[in-house]
Amino acid sequence: MELLINGKQLELPADFVIEMEETNPFFSEKGSQSLPVKLPFSQYNLSLLDNPNRIARTNKLDTEHDAVLRHGAFQRNGRLVIFSASRDEGISCTFYIDEGDFYTRAGGVKL
Repeated sequence: MELLINGKQLELPADFVIEMEETNPFFSEKGSQSLPVKLPFSQYNLSLLDNPNRIARTNKLDTEHDAVLRHGAFQRNGRLVIFSASRDEGISCTFYIDEGDFYTRAGGVKL
């Protein structure tokens, strides 16, 4: 399985599994998302995610990143949302599939 940010693959644990919580985008503004996952707290992952662990920064931390989840022939575009990052706990995040705005686009359509 691969999780890509800006075309670069994040380091994932060997036993990495992502569970998706599917929600019909027509009946929900939220869309589908993964259950929270933990990524390794490595320098490489931190640099790809704009160092979410850094307290002293001159710019606002961007906690959402365009991402691609790929496994074999399966590929989904979405957003990776960072919740927290610590050396002990790793990087806690969720992958949102780009379908949450489907309702917004189709909300005014009458059948």
